[in-house]
Amino acid sequence: MVMLVKRIILLINVFLLCFSINAQDIIISQDFTETEIRTKRVELGLEVNHGVNLSGDLYISFGTNTSSLTTQLVATVSSTQNYDSKTDYLQKFTFSQDNLTANTSYYYRWQLSTNENGTFYSPSETGTSSFTTLTGFNVLPLQVFEIP
Repeated sequence: MVMLVKRIILLINVFLLCFSINAQDIIISQDFTETEIRTKRVELGLEVNHGVNLSGDLYISFGTNTSSLTTQLVATVSSTQNYDSKTDYLQKFTFSQDNLTANTSYYYRWQLSTNENGTFYSPSETGTSSFTTLTGFNVLPLQVFEIP
């Protein structure tokens, strides 16, 4: 009888271990492979990785001063979107901003707001990431060119 109880406990532990390995939390992280920083333009990338049906809005707060960032809607994430389990339910998003000032520091924070699962931030709820636009160089008077 004791042996049977031990086997049942072992089977339950194995089942719970398998379940916890396959379950995924919602993770948002910056995707630097999709990020481009230029003299007057930036593209910032973000990956959303989840193993649950997820609906919500993706925002970015962006600006030159951390105390006065402007929040913009980047995309609406839908539970009906086709997420591929082979890529661990990964989806990529990008934010583009033009007409930036050369050689200027910019700050940003991603936010994914969902009704069912709460709000997620990258890098954190109170933190920001930053970059500095490139300087460029003058070839002819009043013409600024970028290094691709």
